[in-house]
Amino acid sequence: MTVVLVVGAMVPLALMLRDRAWSLAWVPALVLVIGAAFTGYRVTVDEAGLRWRGRLGLPRGHVPLEDVAAAEVVQVDPVDYGGWGYRLSPVLGPALVTRGGSALRVTRHDGRRFTITVDDAATGAALLEALSRRP
Repeated sequence: MTVVLVVGAMVPLALMLRDRAWSLAWVPALVLVIGAAFTGYRVTVDEAGLRWRGRLGLPRGHVPLEDVAAAEVVQVDPVDYGGWGYRLSPVLGPALVTRGGSALRVTRHDGRRFTITVDDAATGAALLEALSRRP
C-alpha cells in the first residue's frame, strides 16, 4: 500500500515539475494525506464493543457490545469486496479491508454484519464473544 501512495504522489509531482505547473503543488500533498488517512487503522475490542479509527481520526466507527450477536474469524479476499478500503457489499455487508487474510466479522442481533481485517482476528473474536455473553 505504501508503494501505491508513493507512486500516487510521484506521478502528479513529476508532471508538475515537467510542465512547471506550480499551481498544482497541492495535488501530491493531497494524495499523501488522503492515502495516510485510509491506510492505517486502530482497532479496539473492549467492554464498549468494537471500535475502529483511521490515522487522522476518520473514518471511524463503532459496534456497541450490546449489539453483538456473534463474532467470528473469516478469510477476506479484497476482490470479494471490490478492492481495498471501506467497502459496501450488498451480499457481505460493509467492511474495512486493508489487506487480504484473516478478518474479524461481527454479526449484530438484527442480522447486519461488519467485517474488518486485523492482525489477530482470533483474539478479537474470542474477546467479543466472551464479553457479549457476560451476564
